[in-house]
Amino acid sequence: MILRVIALVLLAASASAQGQEELLARLTSSNETERAEALIALGRVPDPDIDLLIAVSDRLLDPAESVRITAAYSMAGLAGKMGCKLEALADCKLFTRVLDRTPRVVKKVPPKYPEEAKRAREQGRVVVEFVVAPDGAVTRVRVVDGSPFLREAAAESLRQSKYEPARKGGEPVPFAMLQAITFKMK
Repeated sequence: MILRVIALVLLAASASAQGQEELLARLTSSNETERAEALIALGRVPDPDIDLLIAVSDRLLDPAESVRITAAYSMAGLAGKMGCKLEALADCKLFTRVLDRTPRVVKKVPPKYPEEAKRAREQGRVVVEFVVAPDGAVTRVRVVDGSPFLREAAAESLRQSKYEPARKGGEPVPFAMLQAITFKMK
């Protein structure tokens, strides 16, 4: 497992050295790992265009779940480089060209202020990365920034939330998102 992670990191670092055409060609490989590795490398292209975003979004319909999830993360990275605000990806107009629709919140669960954080008078913003799965569930929740006192409460509120999933070609697809949750003492 460690060797695979190292290989993925090395491949991603060499994305600029590899031709974009070669990486795009690898998206149609019969090998699932090769498709996922190509998506990781493409997600790191420094100056992406709409054609690249379209090519990556096509992998959201890949038969392999690992490739679909990797495509969702790569799309988020590319969209951020193309001017979309990472904390508002679902609202980015670019996605109207590659998706039928982006995810929409169906059930938003507010975070519970942790007692320990209240006692410490801890306030602040917690940034959480997650994927809205094709069934609308929030998966792959990972806190990327924020107070240790508030992190788990923010993550748990997102895990309990529910979305109407993104769609491409009429099919529900995964969509990677970033959300900031603010905790403020009253």
